[in-house]
Amino acid sequence: MFIDAITGRQTTFGEVESMSNQIGNWAVNAGFRKGQVISLMMDNRAEYIATWLGLAKVGIVSALINTNIKGKPLVHSITSAECVGAIFGSEHLEEAALAAEDLRENGVQTLLCFSHGSTVAAPASLPSWLDASLDEAIAGLSAERISDDLRSGIPVGSTLYYIYTSGTTGLPKPCKISHIKWMNFSGMLPWLDCSSEDVVYGSGLPFYHSGANLGVNHTVRAGSTLVVRQKFTATQHWDDCAKHGCTVMQYIGELGRYLVAQPKKDTDTSHKLRIAVGNGLRPEIWNEFQRRFNIPEIGEFYGATEGNGGCINHCRNYEGQGAVGRAGALMLKMRPMNIVKFDV
Repeated sequence: MFIDAITGRQTTFGEVESMSNQIGNWAVNAGFRKGQVISLMMDNRAEYIATWLGLAKVGIVSALINTNIKGKPLVHSITSAECVGAIFGSEHLEEAALAAEDLRENGVQTLLCFSHGSTVAAPASLPSWLDASLDEAIAGLSAERISDDLRSGIPVGSTLYYIYTSGTTGLPKPCKISHIKWMNFSGMLPWLDCSSEDVVYGSGLPFYHSGANLGVNHTVRAGSTLVVRQKFTATQHWDDCAKHGCTVMQYIGELGRYLVAQPKKDTDTSHKLRIAVGNGLRPEIWNEFQRRFNIPEIGEFYGATEGNGGCINHCRNYEGQGAVGRAGALMLKMRPMNIVKFDV
């Protein structure tokens, strides 16, 4: 189940499944083919997951676009992935309108608006640069399971979606996330003893980023509950965790720094968290973060969106803080690897 932290809106797995099937059927009916790419620019909500999942069911790749970019970086992000279509949440139509002409000139054939679940309503009449409302396009389409004929012929090594580099060294670049990499990545929380019984707080990490997809993947695969917020807020973080009975929280390192910087209050420890999972928790704040907020365990991992390996420190006590794990003989036999340093 997916729960909106602000509105309390709940979306069941059945609802996500039905919508994803409708989106898959729409894509096929609209003439899109396996291997083609459609971009997705939308704020965090259950419909985001239903969209890329539905496209994936018929072999179409999603390009997950940073919702903070506009102008040249936005056009580049969409066209560099060779997208033939683009889906925009109704909350991002302003940025989309400014990019529409350039997108058309670069081969993006179909521009759509998707407003279901958004706090921003779609305009009463669609602007001329938009081709259609995805809400209307999928209405009435079959929500039954996508047929095996359409689902077959999608190798595990093929691209599921693209996630982009941050753009700190030039314009954002699309990184391939294959189906098998997604499956491996989503196995991380079970390694940390997380299960379908857990309530995961996504901390407002954006769905277009690898970090957020840890919780999304676990929810889709394991059947846990994911509490979704549009953006991170240090002032409401622990209130959200307590309100929704969260047992797992996600973080990236700087979130820990922002939380530690907040004035102390009762809800700092009135939550049910048993583990915080993420990466980049700096040594100078790790101890205070774990002790002040009474978090029994930390699941600190290291990896990169475009990388091909990673490591985890499952810190089950204070003494384990900052430890660097090692790959044992069994792991090295199952997944041979070497860590090398390059003087580029």
